[in-house]
Amino acid sequence: MKKLITTIALSILVVTITNAQIKKPTVKVNTNPIETNTNLQGVKVNDLSRLKTIEDFEKLKIPVQQITKEKLNAKPAQTWKISATRLYYAQLKLDYFYGLLSNNEFLMKGSNMIDNEPEIIDAIRRSPYPIDPAKLWNFPLGIKFRVSADVEYKLKLKVSNAGRGDIFVVKNESFISRISKSDRGDYYYVFTPDKSEEITLKFSSPFGRKSNRSSIKHWKPITFTEILIERQARE
Repeated sequence: MKKLITTIALSILVVTITNAQIKKPTVKVNTNPIETNTNLQGVKVNDLSRLKTIEDFEKLKIPVQQITKEKLNAKPAQTWKISATRLYYAQLKLDYFYGLLSNNEFLMKGSNMIDNEPEIIDAIRRSPYPIDPAKLWNFPLGIKFRVSADVEYKLKLKVSNAGRGDIFVVKNESFISRISKSDRGDYYYVFTPDKSEEITLKFSSPFGRKSNRSSIKHWKPITFTEILIERQARE
């Protein structure tokens, strides 16, 4: 009996020592996952009223949204478009605009043109929604659009004047993205809502330096002919 107990004890000891010598793989858990969806590039903000100057925007270090050629060339499943002569189309409508409207174009004002209080008042009167006049300085264009959840949309500002400069886009008063003028000469913004709702999108004018030698930056005027949103086909 003692011999049997000794044999069992030795067997358990051998198994224990063998298991201790086996190196178990280590699994690292990433507690801070990186968002790889380029449609969501941007930053979350709690108070837009604090963004009063271009320098305030740049302190946020907002990345420029990257859009692949495949997305630019993708055929849409559905399209909505408004122009200076058609400010409302189905789910897409102009919320407000600070600038000049002609028969063919929107002239969105820059900081060197924002000096006429009657025009600000007129812009507020043209909007069916309450507008904070201060917001017109940094976001002279606002649109509303009803979206579906988990559907990718591509917005295009069809530009008719020359020049370059980045534009800031604010979605639902809290998420800011930065877009550059494409090689095609227009601005594109891609986004995928996480729920079905009517969203607001606000756009700044392009910004740049007053001259090549100047360190002072300002909002620049821009002229465009259309605001177009495409619903991308599901893959």
